[in-house]
Amino acid sequence: MMRLRALTSAAAIAAALVVFPATAQASSVPAPILWDGPNCGTIQYGQINGCVTSLQMELNKFDFGLSVDGDFGGHTLDAVKWVQTKAHLQDPSVAVDGNVGPVTKTWIRTFENLSYLPLGVVVYTGSAECTVQLDPHPNAGTASGVISWDGGTCSGAMYLSNDGGRSRVQSSGYHSITSGYVPFYPYTDTASQLEEVCVTATDATHSSGEVCTPWF
Repeated sequence: MMRLRALTSAAAIAAALVVFPATAQASSVPAPILWDGPNCGTIQYGQINGCVTSLQMELNKFDFGLSVDGDFGGHTLDAVKWVQTKAHLQDPSVAVDGNVGPVTKTWIRTFENLSYLPLGVVVYTGSAECTVQLDPHPNAGTASGVISWDGGTCSGAMYLSNDGGRSRVQSSGYHSITSGYVPFYPYTDTASQLEEVCVTATDATHSSGEVCTPWF
């Protein structure tokens, strides 16, 4: 009886040593490493590291709703291919393969636009200042746009393209505002469509001409 108890206790301890370290390891998230920096090469499906953590944080700027866990799984793959499909419509040399190499990284940065907000631009002319933003929701298949005013007159609309940006149709009302902001109408968005929001900033003596967000 004493021997049986000893064996049972030894077995329980061995099981604990196997199970608990594995669970703790699985729950840790790799610290972010800049996804387009020198320490991250091509990021691919199946990787688990800080480059993936950082990439997921970047993709979530476009509202993909990814779990930031550093694990390049199916949802991250779908998000990358969505971006690649949008890029491929504008540059057929972009492969829709889920591999985040130099070309895909450049397009992600292009879509982010690096200026004020993801897919947003600030337009200045004279005393006029307008902010225009495209707000995609790929996880929900929708997109919308916003223009905001900070002087002068901000005039603009949202546009949709079904041919890679070669032509466009107006997909919202055209608004001119001298205070506040105007949200453009949301609409259903697919990976095979591109959208942009365009605005013109004017004051008594100046006009910016039409300035648009990147197609996405």
